[in-house]
Amino acid sequence: MPRSLPIFDEDDPVWREAAKALFVVWATRTGRRLRHVPVAQLSAWELEDFWADDQLDDVPRPRPTHKALVAVDIVAFGAPGRDTRIQIRLRESMYTQVERALGATGLTLSDCHHEDRGDGAFIVAPGDADPCDLLDPFAHDLAAHLRRENRDAGPDLRLRLRAAVHYGHVDHDAHGVVGRAPVDLFRHLEAPAFRRAMAETPSADLGVIVSDSLFREAGHRDGRVDHDAYRPIRVRVKETRTRAWLWLPPARPGDPDGRLLDPAGA
Repeated sequence: MPRSLPIFDEDDPVWREAAKALFVVWATRTGRRLRHVPVAQLSAWELEDFWADDQLDDVPRPRPTHKALVAVDIVAFGAPGRDTRIQIRLRESMYTQVERALGATGLTLSDCHHEDRGDGAFIVAPGDADPCDLLDPFAHDLAAHLRRENRDAGPDLRLRLRAAVHYGHVDHDAHGVVGRAPVDLFRHLEAPAFRRAMAETPSADLGVIVSDSLFREAGHRDGRVDHDAYRPIRVRVKETRTRAWLWLPPARPGDPDGRLLDPAGA
């Protein structure tokens, strides 16, 4: 018996009268009937059919809420030379660096809904989190943590991340989250132009693609985001055709690529 219910003794006359009353009230409310036999002779399906609440489908579901979302993906996770042992280390490092960067926003991973994606992660911030925090300080701190992590790492253990940032309405079901916003987020993450930008900028430990709606929202925050640090980029994935914004951390002295790519034309 669940601990949220009292303990019933079938030999207790009070329990018998209470059970009888429940049957009578429910039959009166629903118009349903059971065979006039001892309860023990009723089949399980008869009892389930009698007690089923057809009104449950009409109970209002929680309304979708506007939330900040981020998805990260390890660049070249399945590249030759990255065996299972190395992939485990890369995943552990990814979660460590993401957790550290979230700390700058006042959040922890446990505060968020998060799903593992094998070579990445999907994170939905609480409803009261400021989505602009995912641009700064989150993205800036993540870039700094990756740079330190990769300082002495060899090619196979160097952790490079693609990250997509968005916000919008999110709903929940029995399996996780659903809605247009999560779909759009992963369309951005998988954009071929974004992948090419990272391939053409091998010195970048991190690339961040920001949805146009979030970028425009951040534009209303004076001094919050350096717009000159972002470049327009096209997202063309499946049915999605839209514009987004790419941020790559400033080049380090001696970086060979020099950040001279033009993702808007990719």
